[in-house]
Amino acid sequence: MAKRLTDAQILRQIPAARLRGRLREAEPWWPKRVAFDLDRDSLRLTLRNGVEWLVPRKRIPELRRATDDDLIQVVLSGEAIRWDTLDVDLSIPGLAADVFGESFFAKVSGRIRGRIRTKAKSTAARANGLKGGRPRKNMAASRSKLTKV
Repeated sequence: MAKRLTDAQILRQIPAARLRGRLREAEPWWPKRVAFDLDRDSLRLTLRNGVEWLVPRKRIPELRRATDDDLIQVVLSGEAIRWDTLDVDLSIPGLAADVFGESFFAKVSGRIRGRIRTKAKSTAARANGLKGGRPRKNMAASRSKLTKV
């Protein structure tokens, strides 16, 4: 069960959470603008680094029956794209996983998250190092599996 926080504890966390949010929004991959391009029948998403994604409407099942008036009323909401009139929300990471494939997205996001350095991660790595680190592979056992026919 999750530990309940007091109002005072929550209020003390707000400035740090706002700072993390501002830092995240400054990342080059953060969405900057979204629009629906009626001429191309595609969603146009612009990231802070200038990269633009053009996603055809047919790749987004929730939009297949939407009218042009509904489609142009798209807004950004953090890491999501929202159409209030259609009651449709799309996760941008989910859209990326759909467009690029889940295995590609998982590999890339895992690589990015693996480079993140936190106090908790450093502490865990030190504790694991004291236990002897990553266990060695048993080379004799793996050789015998290869030679058995």
